[in-house]
Amino acid sequence: VLPDDIRKALLFIVDCCMKRDYLQAMDQYIKLAIGNAPWPIGVTMVGIHERSAREKIYTNSVAHIMNDETTRKYLQSIKRLMTLCQRRYPALPSKSVEFNSLANGSDLQALLSEEKNPTKGPSEDRLRLMPASKE
Repeated sequence: VLPDDIRKALLFIVDCCMKRDYLQAMDQYIKLAIGNAPWPIGVTMVGIHERSAREKIYTNSVAHIMNDETTRKYLQSIKRLMTLCQRRYPALPSKSVEFNSLANGSDLQALLSEEKNPTKGPSEDRLRLMPASKE
């Protein structure tokens, strides 16, 4: 059973992908995966003076959602689905993540091919998802 906060975040990610707002989906994914707690980088006890923000850094306040193997795998699958949606249903560069990256294919090429082939349907169509089967 999914915790309620994770379920809400996943539904928000799916909704953003359906609206082709991949930037908002990525922001929510980052919040879900690593959270927004401060991450200490390097050594915090450098110098002889007390730092005011040092007491705010706790190891238990960091989101440890990626430590669970099952949760890590389904979060990785969500990220892969987000990337697939962005490739299959391209959006404007301002709503895309890593728009012209050639690592896994180019979103620019996907967008240009969609603009050249208007028979697929208007670019404002929403991504259609099938409801889950009730088993």
